[in-house]
Amino acid sequence: GELLREKVVAECLGENVLFHFNAIFNDPCGLNLRNNICHGIASPSDLTMEIADLVFEALLIVSRLCPHA
Repeated sequence: GELLREKVVAECLGENVLFHFNAIFNDPCGLNLRNNICHGIASPSDLTMEIADLVFEALLIVSRLCPHA
């Protein structure tokens, strides 16, 4: 959760992507995937193809930040 609060990350991602990532990974009012998965709260039935699509989309967005790395 702290990573998305870093100033450099916020500047790099932009406000819209930062909001999207927080809604998916950190916000208790959103999906809160980071907490649910890391703390073993999510059941296998919670991990749907739609959730996989959102995580994959996040990886694609992050991969575009450093195209030469």
